[in-house]
Amino acid sequence: MSSPAQDFPVIRFGAFELDAANGELRKAGISLKIHPQPLRVLLLLAEHPGRAVTREEIQHCLWGDNTFVDFERGINFCVNQIRATLGDDAEKPRYVETLPRRGYRFIAPVKVGVGHLVDESIPERPADAAFRSLAVLPFENLSGDPAQDYFADGTTDALITVLGKISALRVISRQSTMQYKGTKKTVPQIARELMVDALVEGSVLRVGDRVRVAAQLIEATPERHLWANSYDRQVRDVLALHGEMARTIAKEIKVILTPQEETRLAGVRALNPAANEAYFRGRFFLDRRTKENLDKALVDFQQAVELDPTFAPAYASLSEVYLSLVLYDPRHQTELFAKARTASLAALELDDSLSAAHYTLAVNRLSEWDWAGAEAGYLRAIEVNPSNASAHWWHADLLIFQGRMTEAEAELQRAEELNPVSLEIFAAATAFLYYARRYDEFIQRSRQWLVRNPNLGWIYHHCLGAAYVQVGRKEEAVTELREALTTSTMYEHTAAELANALAVAGKREEALQVLDRVEYVPWRTFGAALVHTGLGDKDEAFRSLEKAIELRAPFVTLLKVDPRFDSLRSDPRFPNLLRQMNLSE
Repeated sequence: MSSPAQDFPVIRFGAFELDAANGELRKAGISLKIHPQPLRVLLLLAEHPGRAVTREEIQHCLWGDNTFVDFERGINFCVNQIRATLGDDAEKPRYVETLPRRGYRFIAPVKVGVGHLVDESIPERPADAAFRSLAVLPFENLSGDPAQDYFADGTTDALITVLGKISALRVISRQSTMQYKGTKKTVPQIARELMVDALVEGSVLRVGDRVRVAAQLIEATPERHLWANSYDRQVRDVLALHGEMARTIAKEIKVILTPQEETRLAGVRALNPAANEAYFRGRFFLDRRTKENLDKALVDFQQAVELDPTFAPAYASLSEVYLSLVLYDPRHQTELFAKARTASLAALELDDSLSAAHYTLAVNRLSEWDWAGAEAGYLRAIEVNPSNASAHWWHADLLIFQGRMTEAEAELQRAEELNPVSLEIFAAATAFLYYARRYDEFIQRSRQWLVRNPNLGWIYHHCLGAAYVQVGRKEEAVTELREALTTSTMYEHTAAELANALAVAGKREEALQVLDRVEYVPWRTFGAALVHTGLGDKDEAFRSLEKAIELRAPFVTLLKVDPRFDSLRSDPRFPNLLRQMNLSE
């Protein structure tokens, strides 16, 4: 069998690169560990995207005519290793699909080339195949009034949310599609960048209490229009319209809806127009996530539920605002968590299919160390909207806290595919490498902060310093963390990390001086645990950890996997700390 990889030694798919010439699989430029035989099987599959590769072909590729090998077990091992490395799921595959009793098929779009000379074509899908992925581009505001942008953006957001409820479809998040607002890029270009099969484009024109929504569905490769329609509705009916549009789109892309999905897509009712407007404004501000915008979103969502006390999505959005505000005001986190919980419960009492309400309630349960309750909430959030990137991200956090690192990596991979531009998800996936003790990969990925957002360069120095502590480069760690502290927007977090590095480097007095500058008591308590652990003072370290658990200090939930406390793990007191947080060893 000839190998196209001899002519095109680099095969790209998603965040991965398969370098056939060097026998290497990379993710975001970082080399991944994978055994040679699974790598050969992955290469065979990726060389023939969209085509069934039989088990006999795989057998011949790996072992030739050797009859002394347990082929079935060997093939199963290889495919399982591939899926584990890619973070793929046999039940809902994104890369390798099982063809029962036949073999396997590589289903992700690929780019093939040599070095930077890449042919970015995406192989055409079989005519009778269902679409697996979709992106809704920002709807154009035809009013001529920029003040009406929030209404067009709200229409886009609502359609993304409704389409996200379809389990057979991967729908890219609003945050990642909004970057294409006003873009001159072509449909194939955008589809390649987002790795999707099709795009939805549209426009909104609002006049008084009437609104016209036009939409079209475009297949990426070959580029062709599959469907287009326009709708004239009253403003009060806009959200209900999205269920109708989603059902039509699903039919056009040959996606089969489950009975539950049919019910969810048909269940949106008409709304108070003023409440709907306040809701759209709130979503506009919530998406921007700054403290000022979150405060505006809070006012709008509160107005929406005052105007319509049965408006479930507005309650769910309120819960998202309260949780986001915790990052800006950790001193009032107890109060904010309580408000988020109240809003989540109000939303779910009205509509149990709201993914955002499920995951925000799960975050609340996580803050109470109710691990089982939190995981049930995350799984329900993902069940009702498999394309909710935030639900996958928060679920990954829980899995990390419990030390379930393989599962966590798969969830983070899914979150990044759904929302590739999210800095929060990028940060979570970067931090995962630290807690997984994959420091070389952590350092390489940390450097990408300077590319993703040069204004957040302090994060690069912070991460570099944290990693250097763990690999024994003590003086360099201190230098990097001092640099980070000069511009850190999370001063207490960076100060605690610097104090730890100073302690590990034997600079006791300076470590304590830095710690004294941390005013927020829970952070200072957790920092004290780091410092005393670094100094080798175990008794004081355990006393500080006891207090940090009592105060529910930030980052104490990572105790089970935090490498900074590795020197304490053999002490019989350590399991008792985990039990206090309902964590097992």
